[in-house]
Amino acid sequence: MFQGTGGWYAKVALISGALGATMELFMIKTGFYEKVVDLEAQRRADELHAAKEGIGAVHNLQQPNLSNQPTSEQTVGPS
Repeated sequence: MFQGTGGWYAKVALISGALGATMELFMIKTGFYEKVVDLEAQRRADELHAAKEGIGAVHNLQQPNLSNQPTSEQTVGPS
């Protein structure tokens, strides 16, 4: 059926294809892809949360705290 060098490549291709299909079927049946999707979603949620906290911290630093500003009665010196 498979003769010469071309036959060897055909055998390797068929065996590789069968092995790859078997591995894919195993991953589908064991829920591998669902677990990967869940882990990726959690990673992205953590990154988004960290980014929002970082933006919030910068926003708080940029806003002046008016409650600590001295009033004209609290300043020292000539008016």
